Amino acid sequence: MWLLPSAQAEALQPDPAWRQGGLPTGFSWQLFSTPQRPNDRIELRLRINTGSLAESSQQIGSAHLLQRLSLGHSGSLSTLQLRSLWQQSLDDERPLPLAISSYDFTIYNLSLLNNRPDLLKDALVWLSDITGKLALNEHGVQTVMSVCIDPVGTFPPNLQDAWWRCRLKGSTLAAQDPAQPVKLPVNVAQLSKLFAAYAHTGTDVLMSQRLGSQQRGVVDIALEQYQRLRQTFLFGLTLEALDWELKLQLSQDVTLALKQPEGEPEMSMKQLQETYNSIMSTASCGGESGGS
Repeated sequence: MWLLPSAQAEALQPDPAWRQGGLPTGFSWQLFSTPQRPNDRIELRLRINTGSLAESSQQIGSAHLLQRLSLGHSGSLSTLQLRSLWQQSLDDERPLPLAISSYDFTIYNLSLLNNRPDLLKDALVWLSDITGKLALNEHGVQTVMSVCIDPVGTFPPNLQDAWWRCRLKGSTLAAQDPAQPVKLPVNVAQLSKLFAAYAHTGTDVLMSQRLGSQQRGVVDIALEQYQRLRQTFLFGLTLEALDWELKLQLSQDVTLALKQPEGEPEMSMKQLQETYNSIMSTASCGGESGGS
């Protein structure tokens, strides 16, 4: 038997122009530099992992309204500064909405001229404001509601597209609409609660917490307290402890349950159990190869 030498692939190296990192709060950042193209615009994107799915029945339409409010108000910039920022934050060649709302995420898009540190500073100040210092009051809400033009886009762009609606058939998203108008009259207190509660929390955490609470019939703890407890747990988690817990879980006998649609050929549970056991068990591999 002939043994062919295996080809050694060269390890992939990360692009040195692409840098990324994160903060203990869960905020992550990515930076891509193009010094070889000095005329490139500065592209800023802020993604918040929450959208219309985070709304309660009393808050329908509030997530989209919060984005409209963030484009018209800032805790640190004047209306004149904001207007100047928006006028110079659009790329005519590749236009994008300043904000895009969807089911489980929100994105803010800014495209700035290079060599304009004043614009970059205002943009970063504004992005900081909308993640924690958004000014919410009755006057601001009424001002935004009186404007007929909605500058906030959606993903997908056409939520009523026949192909998209077909994809959503049977899904819980079918009843969701990230662009749905807010219920009138607008409750500023509910709006402030939504902003404060969900500005820094991922949708996966929120949904898991809410579903778990409903199943157990318990009252949710405050999100701030939950986040502190979760952070303490994660900081104290070690690789050894995780490995030990996994070993305990995998050492227990598992019972498989199979539910099949009517009319389909019945599968062998014994065969499925054997396949599962062969995958989960630690197989010892050895042997010698030779030939003549």
